[in-house]
Amino acid sequence: MYVDQNKILGCLVGAAAADAMGAATEVRTQQQIKDYFGGWVTTFQKPPADTFGRCNEAGMCTDDFIQAKYIMDALLRHQREVSDEAMREAFQQWLDYPYYANFTGPTTRAAMKAIFNDNRASLQGELEGEKQSVQIINKGNAEATNGAAMKIWPAAVL
Repeated sequence: MYVDQNKILGCLVGAAAADAMGAATEVRTQQQIKDYFGGWVTTFQKPPADTFGRCNEAGMCTDDFIQAKYIMDALLRHQREVSDEAMREAFQQWLDYPYYANFTGPTTRAAMKAIFNDNRASLQGELEGEKQSVQIINKGNAEATNGAAMKIWPAAVL
């Protein structure tokens, strides 16, 4: 099977940049984005304190991209086959990531608890100092997020 490595690299770079940019605007409406940032976001911004990415600096990727990258690595190790074993390897690698507890979203934490019996809470700021207890804008739309869509794209690219 022919694989265009430049296209894969382009997908990786595009996904990383979009994830880092989106961390600042996640869960905001279009009007809230314009109001908060003074217009559309066209450069990397530090995510505001009322977003899931509040511990990130401008340009940092979130758990969505990092997990997708680990999934891509695992799929390559498994000859591009999506399997339970490959996915477990990818998510175990994510569990071992130094900032795992700081950058995991609600859906990811629930999945890691179910799959690996991992009970760590998301620190959401504790690594940088005092633990933050903040209200996420728009209640975070946390009932359901699009984490699965953010993480499965490597299967299509490969």
